[in-house]
Amino acid sequence: MHHNFLNQKIQLSIVIPCYNEDHRIGRTIETVIDWAQVRNLCYELIIADDGSTDKTLAKTKTYKNLIPNLQILALPHQGKGAAVQSGMLSAQGEEVMFMDADGSSPLKEIDRLRIALKEGCPIVIGSRFIPKGSPQVVQTHLHRKWIGRCFAFLVNRMILNGIKDTQCGLKLFKHQVVSDLFPRQRLDGFAFDVEILYLARKMGYSIKEIPIDWVNHEGSKVNVFKDSWKMLWDIVRIPFLHCKKNSSIGPFNHSS
Repeated sequence: MHHNFLNQKIQLSIVIPCYNEDHRIGRTIETVIDWAQVRNLCYELIIADDGSTDKTLAKTKTYKNLIPNLQILALPHQGKGAAVQSGMLSAQGEEVMFMDADGSSPLKEIDRLRIALKEGCPIVIGSRFIPKGSPQVVQTHLHRKWIGRCFAFLVNRMILNGIKDTQCGLKLFKHQVVSDLFPRQRLDGFAFDVEILYLARKMGYSIKEIPIDWVNHEGSKVNVFKDSWKMLWDIVRIPFLHCKKNSSIGPFNHSS
């Protein structure tokens, strides 16, 4: 049984980008329903489907009666960044987050991110690379861990100093921040996280990293060898995409 929140203000929008996830999207959606129900949370769930060729869309539609505020975006296949951008810009909640379809991080970790947001930080992101201070679970293949650390090191040296884990798929924003950042996003692929955080820094927003548990699930859409090179090239491009003469939206005027 669910609460009918249709006429209430949405507290949290949860965006899940999907690409051929029919084997696990149902389990992830049910986990979200249970998590929100326990907290009596007025939420919306936005499934941003990146042109799946399997039964992902059909599976998500079966949950329409269970989730009063469910948006399903059937998008052309352009990349994870494009799917997240569409989902974030469709969100109505006071707080807006995106998470991965594979459920790599336990949803209880969202509670810790929301506390930091309520304490005044406009952007709170999960991090697999910051020690928790209590027992922390971060399970992934050694080569993925090594490549992830190298990527983070290069991002820090090149354009985004001081953020240990830009690629964790659990990020939470105040609604106004989403309205400021995501219309300016230009990258469609996996480096979009770096671009969004780069824009946030450029616009004067503070960013807080919160250590989280993380378990890598098989079936990741990231090819760590091929996609890593594409992501590195995108990182090089980011400052050029957002110099004033290349900005299609105009100069930044936000400060916080």
